[in-house]
Amino acid sequence: MGVSVEGTRQLLAVAREAGVRRFVHMGTEAVLFVGQPMIEIDESYPYPEKHRFLYSESKAVTEQLVQAAGVTLPDANLPSGVARALAVVVESIWKLLRLKSEPPLTRVAAAIISSECTLKIV
Repeated sequence: MGVSVEGTRQLLAVAREAGVRRFVHMGTEAVLFVGQPMIEIDESYPYPEKHRFLYSESKAVTEQLVQAAGVTLPDANLPSGVARALAVVVESIWKLLRLKSEPPLTRVAAAIISSECTLKIV
């Protein structure tokens, strides 16, 4: 858990010192997972009192660090169809302009983040 938590703590400090206005932290539904089926779970679902898995615990701690640093979660969602259409446009622009960097949004990423995640581990 040390690398993930300490790395997030250091990144938050450096970002604050540099005056960074936007900080992107990739959360995961794993912070909520303790063995139950995860159906229609979103950011309003409460953290478990005790985590069963080290990964879940470390991600929960990093999410709490980010929130404590004053980074706010978005208050609106983008419909998945719009996200997927934007990804096609962004990829096309990158291809047309022959940009060497990775586009900020890809069709694969849009498909993954817009999918409903249902886990049932027995």
